[in-house]
Amino acid sequence: MATGFQFLSPVLKKSTSVDFASDFNKFIRNSYDEDPAKFKDAIREFNQLREASCVQTPDKHEASLDVLLRYFDQLTVVDTKLPISESQIRIKFTWQDSFNVGGFLSGAKKHTAVDLPFERCCLLFNIGALQCQIAKAQNFDSDEGLKAACKHFQGAAGTFTRLRDDVYQHLSIAPTPDLGAESTTAMCNLMLAQAQEAFFLKATKDKMQDKIIAKLAHQASDLYADTLSSFQQGSVKTQWEKDWTPVVSAKQSLFLALAEESQAKAALEGQSYGESISRLKKAVSCLEDAVKRSEGFYDIKGILARVKTKLEKELKDNKMIYSDPVPEYATIEPVGKAALAKPLPFNAPQSNFVDLFSQLMPFKVNEALQVYEQRKMGLVNSEIGRLRVDTQELTSLLTSYNLPAALEDTSGTGAPPSVLEKAGEVRSKGGITRLQEMIHNLPELLVRNKEILDETVRVLQDEDREDGECRAKYGDKWNRMPSAQLTVNVRADISKYQGILTSATGADKVVHSKFEANRESISILSQDQASVVASIPTSGAASRSGSSGQVVQHLKQLYEQSETLKAEREVIESSLKDNQPSPASKFLECLKSEGSVDEETISMTHLQDTYTPLQQQVQESLKKGTALAEQIRQTNAQFVNECQQGDGAAAREKVLKDLQSGYEAFNELIGNLEEGAKFYGDLTNLLLKCQQRVGDLTFARRTEKDDLCRDLDKVLAKKSGPGRPTAYVPPGATSAPPPQQFYPQQAPPPQQAPRVAAPPPQQAGPSSVVAPPANAPYYPGYPVYGAPPGPPAPGYPYGHPQQVVPQPGHPAPPGAQAMPYYPMYGAYGYPPYGYQQPPPQ
Repeated sequence: MATGFQFLSPVLKKSTSVDFASDFNKFIRNSYDEDPAKFKDAIREFNQLREASCVQTPDKHEASLDVLLRYFDQLTVVDTKLPISESQIRIKFTWQDSFNVGGFLSGAKKHTAVDLPFERCCLLFNIGALQCQIAKAQNFDSDEGLKAACKHFQGAAGTFTRLRDDVYQHLSIAPTPDLGAESTTAMCNLMLAQAQEAFFLKATKDKMQDKIIAKLAHQASDLYADTLSSFQQGSVKTQWEKDWTPVVSAKQSLFLALAEESQAKAALEGQSYGESISRLKKAVSCLEDAVKRSEGFYDIKGILARVKTKLEKELKDNKMIYSDPVPEYATIEPVGKAALAKPLPFNAPQSNFVDLFSQLMPFKVNEALQVYEQRKMGLVNSEIGRLRVDTQELTSLLTSYNLPAALEDTSGTGAPPSVLEKAGEVRSKGGITRLQEMIHNLPELLVRNKEILDETVRVLQDEDREDGECRAKYGDKWNRMPSAQLTVNVRADISKYQGILTSATGADKVVHSKFEANRESISILSQDQASVVASIPTSGAASRSGSSGQVVQHLKQLYEQSETLKAEREVIESSLKDNQPSPASKFLECLKSEGSVDEETISMTHLQDTYTPLQQQVQESLKKGTALAEQIRQTNAQFVNECQQGDGAAAREKVLKDLQSGYEAFNELIGNLEEGAKFYGDLTNLLLKCQQRVGDLTFARRTEKDDLCRDLDKVLAKKSGPGRPTAYVPPGATSAPPPQQFYPQQAPPPQQAPRVAAPPPQQAGPSSVVAPPANAPYYPGYPVYGAPPGPPAPGYPYGHPQQVVPQPGHPAPPGAQAMPYYPMYGAYGYPPYGYQQPPPQ
């Protein structure tokens, strides 16, 4: 039986150890395109911080409280950068119920969830519980101890209020009962009542006025009444320690009695002897009621004896000396109340908080930057496409007029100097042989990407089928999220990749068609100079009128202007490709002030401010090109009228035009095929990331499925009696399935980390690409995802294999982000062809 003033404190929740390293490394590598080694120390310290906060038993000291507060602050920041949820970083947190630590029949004693808000709720509960324990451990005989107790009890009330009103609302799962709204409300009421009690003890020790002490005691009685009411709610009525409800109930009556005792003393000092006696009688009645309510858990008999002695003395003195009439208790003025205990706001982060992952951009900002990159690339591609279309039209016009060869070909024999110069350039770039080799490699690159994507689809379908079989077998007991719902975004990404491959197939056909149309001319230009000259027919010398010299000179000037215009457009194109300042700082500012990122508004404003001057240059260049083309048409018409060609001129002119067309086609095809190789290499990396993401997800789902099946089979076996097999065998199988393996079907070497295929030898650069790197080569012909259907932009006709940014709305806890890119388990040895370089470790 406890004596004196007894305070109650909950037991801290217990958790199991968690290792963040592996999952954090994968997410950082795949979603941020960062080297996880940079964050090795931060992740290790984060692991140690959780171990000290959640697994080890903290001392009842403020230094231990600081550790828990620091971990809570770090969790708040981590949620914006490394989102832990079912759809992203799958890390399981297991916590025991603080009150229900009994056997299976008394209810679930622990809960496991892949949910960061659940971790924060449990941690907040422990912070409140530790604040209460620190308050309870104070020396109540000293002023400093009483002040500290008041502070920490009020701090605990604020913590449980924050848990109930804020963090708890973000939970996507049913938590343990101690985290429920009714339980946390009861804990908040208890902390306030105990804080008010500590204020009462401080006032009593400081010998404050009796009326003030009475008001403090009366308020404490009311707070304990609120606590008792919340303790007796149906859902939490049975969760408390066996002495808690009797103690709280007894304290409600006890402090009402103490309030009447103090008010009686004040009445006695004011010579209201009858009122004092009436109040003491009420106090004795309340104390007798408190003794009954305590059920032996709280010793109040000493206080009862003291008040009875005081009442007997005052009755005797009033009878013999004062003869003051004793009024009925209902007729005297009630005792007032003084509420000093209030919840202290839970402030986070603390003033001395240092973010371990300060080098990582918040995930919402990172995601917004990826969407901004797509918007920027769409704008840049559009402007570059306009320039290239007009440039090609101008080049085709010059080719149709056989310029500048027609101006140089006055003798009708040999080859014009410009043709020989272009032939030398073709030979220096590898000629037709290089083109044929590059074209030959395209089908292999395409097939490899298709096989990776097909394997990814197969793995998803297998996992969905297995989940459906288990759902059909176990019915309502199979309560995990359906595969189709969990993978809706990754399936959308796969569908987009399939569309890209379909477009790429059509682009390959365009390349082949253009090559075949110009094969003969490119072949001639690839030969030596003598062969080129021999391939051009001869004709009679052209005759010209006296005024033709001026026309020729003017036409040469126009041709030079066209070459200058092309050079100017290359400069504009380069400026469009250059890395302009990103709106990252604006995204961060918006996230900090509003709690979210208005990506569309910020991106559109930033793009307008950055690219409007360049768009104006493009528009001026297009107007200049249109005017120049018209002048070339008119001047060439005069040139043709004033010059009479010799015999065989038509055949010679046709060959020269074909060679000019072949030269233009060669340069275009070289650029297209180089971009195509880069395109397929980048796409391979993205498809491998998608395969890794799917592989990790399905691996985790299969592990979860096996555990859940095993538990359900055990429950069914107990219900059906002895003899029922408990080992899990998938529906339709005769034995347990072997571990999932990916293409090729071969187990990885022992003691080696899973490996993924290396990109093709032609492709250099990092193997993890989430958004195009800042210094990456630019492919203006690539369209942006979500663009309306239409003809491809000039340049290589493939669609850009940009990162498919997962869209929000994936089924996940509120506030969770989109799905990350998980490394693949067992996806080593891909592709089947065997490239001449080892796969990355």
